[in-house]
Amino acid sequence: LQGISVLVATPGRLLDHLQNTDPFVVKNLKCLIIDEADRILDIGFEVEMQQILRHLPKKRQTMLFSATHTPKGYVVCPSEKRFLMLFTFLKKNKNKKVMVFFSSCNSVKYHHELLNYIDIPCMSIH
Repeated sequence: LQGISVLVATPGRLLDHLQNTDPFVVKNLKCLIIDEADRILDIGFEVEMQQILRHLPKKRQTMLFSATHTPKGYVVCPSEKRFLMLFTFLKKNKNKKVMVFFSSCNSVKYHHELLNYIDIPCMSIH
């Protein structure tokens, strides 16, 4: 796989190579693209995705794509109430798949740690 520019794989197959193919060099990975991200999580690949992310460099760009259309909504609230609104929303929708976007990697890390600490399981991609 020396000199490869693009690799297309299912989560299970990619994880298999990361764990069992020597050498399978990912240290120069700059970009991870996950297509059909919502469906991948819906059909039970969450554990595999977490394992894949542990094998990949921390410094990378991650892009999630999906063609699934879902009802959209948003809330405008003062900044001091944003976390309370997010917490309330996540608690009410705990059985649904939810993606939350933040403006920086530091914000992603902070909220990931905080949400897991207060028993709202989540994973971060940044």
